[in-house]
Amino acid sequence: MFENSDIDLKKIESKNLDSFIKIIKKTEDNRYQPNVRHVMSDIILITLFAVMAKASEWTEIEAFGKKEEKWLKKYLELPNGIPSHDTIQRVISLFKPEELYRNCLKYFIEIIDKYVPKNEKEKEILSMDGKTTNGSSRSKLTTTEIKPLNT
Repeated sequence: MFENSDIDLKKIESKNLDSFIKIIKKTEDNRYQPNVRHVMSDIILITLFAVMAKASEWTEIEAFGKKEEKWLKKYLELPNGIPSHDTIQRVISLFKPEELYRNCLKYFIEIIDKYVPKNEKEKEILSMDGKTTNGSSRSKLTTTEIKPLNT
């Protein structure tokens, strides 16, 4: 079962977490709605938090949710409590990872934009062309060919 992790959920800044949750809530839910008991974004967030807390199995994700339910209720809807590990697994298997990637990328770009100076000169685009790293290929004396590293 789930054991204690290195993550201290109480130290996560509430305003950052709230904005991240808003982005995850935009996730499209294609499930047949009359049968839905748990909010999709709640399941995704429980899974993300549990994985960050070193959960690696569906039962550990459920155990994490039950252990941290009081804290999770401050941020998530959880209308029917913590979902079972079977429900978590089923919903995550329906979930499109590209959508999470796209939503998380938007979130991280927003955070980076907050810290990058607004001065246009400091936001210049740096163009780079491809370079081959010197000495990164195998010599002609070896039998297996390794192509040089291109950046």
